[in-house]
Amino acid sequence: MFPERRLLIAFVICLTLYSMGHLWSFFFAIGYIAITVTFIGLVYNVFRLYLYKGTLTATRKVDINMSNGMDNLVEISLANSFPYSVNIVVLDEAPDILQLRDNALTATLEPGAQKTLSYNIHPVKRGLYTFHNTNVFVNVWPFFVSRRIVSSNEQHVRVYPAFKFLHNMEMLSFRNREMTLGAHTQSRIGQSKEFENIREYVLGDDYRMINWKASARRHLLMVNQYAQEKRQDIYAFVDKGRGMQHTFENLSLLDYSINSTLQLSFVCIQQQDNVGLLTFERNTNTFFKAAGGMSQIHKFREALYAESTEFAQSDYSALFSFCQRNIKKRSLLIIYTQFDSVNSLNRQMPYIKELAKLHLVLIVFFIDSDIQQLCYQSPSEMSTVDKPMTGTEVYATQMVAQRMSFEQHQIVRELKKHGIFSLLTSPESLTVNVINQYLALKERI
Repeated sequence: MFPERRLLIAFVICLTLYSMGHLWSFFFAIGYIAITVTFIGLVYNVFRLYLYKGTLTATRKVDINMSNGMDNLVEISLANSFPYSVNIVVLDEAPDILQLRDNALTATLEPGAQKTLSYNIHPVKRGLYTFHNTNVFVNVWPFFVSRRIVSSNEQHVRVYPAFKFLHNMEMLSFRNREMTLGAHTQSRIGQSKEFENIREYVLGDDYRMINWKASARRHLLMVNQYAQEKRQDIYAFVDKGRGMQHTFENLSLLDYSINSTLQLSFVCIQQQDNVGLLTFERNTNTFFKAAGGMSQIHKFREALYAESTEFAQSDYSALFSFCQRNIKKRSLLIIYTQFDSVNSLNRQMPYIKELAKLHLVLIVFFIDSDIQQLCYQSPSEMSTVDKPMTGTEVYATQMVAQRMSFEQHQIVRELKKHGIFSLLTSPESLTVNVINQYLALKERI
């Protein structure tokens, strides 16, 4: 039993009236009446909450698989078996890691009524999350006290990379396929290797395509016909090193990259390409050879869910050696990483250039939105009442921000100078920008 504000107000009024009786005696009588009425109301309130037959049930409905970095819906279904209307406050015990303080839900239920309330949670880390009990505080007229009803609703859910975006990615992929209808045929260097059928030789066919065994059986010249290869190998490389530890809106750059990798892989499959995955830090960790089919997406999802890291210094020499041994076919390598300065890029540049000789390489790294904002803020905007800054401090802050912004754009120019494609993007625009860049580059493989 929990006292409500109305009961406390009633007690204050009673005490005030009783105290005033020391000045005017007739207030003693009014005070006694107020105390009596309050006591009767309290007893009646307790009687209705605890002695009447009836209760209130609460059931939580939540997906066992949630998406990291996205809003996920949690629903609480309520059923009132009290023979009268009740006011309720629902406090659901969300996972401790979320530290929710504002998920109280209120409603009024008529006798025998059912209602579903909902709230969203926004996880920023992958892993196993546990929901605990659901507490419902029931209150009836005269609203002096409330009764807590605890529903044992412990549930375990897994927070995966943002796979809920996959449906949106499917629609995006479909629109891109529609846009390619009517496009001109683009010539490619080399011969196609995807066998289609055997047909009769006609004047002008390449004599190297003659199938002599089939010709002997048919007593006619027969040639092999090949279709243009559609499947290309796309690899997503996720750097788990020190630079990927930075956070933006409470989500690390590593988790942004993991979410984008899953969504990009889905689009690649829809575009009839083979897609592979590699994660690396000091050494290469998870590796899947490029393949097609939705089963590849499910493998990626389970592997990326379990990824962990020490955020140590990444070793690109080990990455290059691994690629030499395991990726023989020319592919598009999309490397999610973070370079804060030209010096950090130069340490890895020899290995990136060697990779670029064998494959088409796209370096994806992140621009700091806060730094960009500082570059263009006026001194009056930077100096606030809560955080006043002198003119010298404003100037020094802007100089540092502009220097860091210049370094990031210098990295883009340095990569371009060596014929390596790059994408400098903000974390919130990562997926869309990477997919657009992939669609632009896939014809170059």
